Amino acid sequence: MEFHTYTYTNKGGRPHNEDNLGYEVSSEGGIWAVADGLGGHAYGEVASKIAVDTILSHFNANLILSKDNLEKSIQLANGNIVKEQKAKVQYAAIRTTIVAAISDNSQIMWANVGDTRLYYFRNGSLLHVTPDHTVSYKAYLANEIEYKHLRFHEDKSKLLRALGNGEACKIETVKAAIPIENGDAFLLCSDGFWEYIFETEMEIDLAKARSPKEWVQLMLLRHIRRAKPGNDNFSALAVLAL
Repeated sequence: MEFHTYTYTNKGGRPHNEDNLGYEVSSEGGIWAVADGLGGHAYGEVASKIAVDTILSHFNANLILSKDNLEKSIQLANGNIVKEQKAKVQYAAIRTTIVAAISDNSQIMWANVGDTRLYYFRNGSLLHVTPDHTVSYKAYLANEIEYKHLRFHEDKSKLLRALGNGEACKIETVKAAIPIENGDAFLLCSDGFWEYIFETEMEIDLAKARSPKEWVQLMLLRHIRRAKPGNDNFSALAVLAL
């Protein structure tokens, strides 16, 4: 399996960009990660960079597709953030969300903490999407609001989980590895991106695109039209498996 990847990040209407993203692809497989430093805390970009760098470094040395290994990489990232909090006073409050995916070229797994999402598509249709760890998503699970209202809910930015909240973090991991099929696509993105793009529109733009770059660019046209002044940082990492 060959992975074609495209990344995009933008500070939006904020003074600086607290998102970080990265990936590594080799003959053995790939690892992709997107992190969103919390805007309510100072130096959010420090936490998000630590998270992405730690996960990529871990899998560069140990590309084993397993739930335990994926969760270990995220726990290591959390630990490194906590160490930085203790080492420097100005970093005492740094936090970040994370979503990461790993593949051995035949299967894929993913995990997330917070509201940075992964969307997985097969035959042009959405197959999986990661759950958010927010107050609004909890309301959705309790049947208090509909899924389509998550983007506009007043509590959509109130996180229940993040890296940097303690010595260990609770991680949401896909139940089992997913066999990859030719033509599968997946998108990792921060909430500043997905809040302006509906799932059906992701499918429509994927059908039009010949590459992950074209896919992201089509979605960005929608984002530009809808983003409000002062909008959050937004980042997307798109992958096509061919």
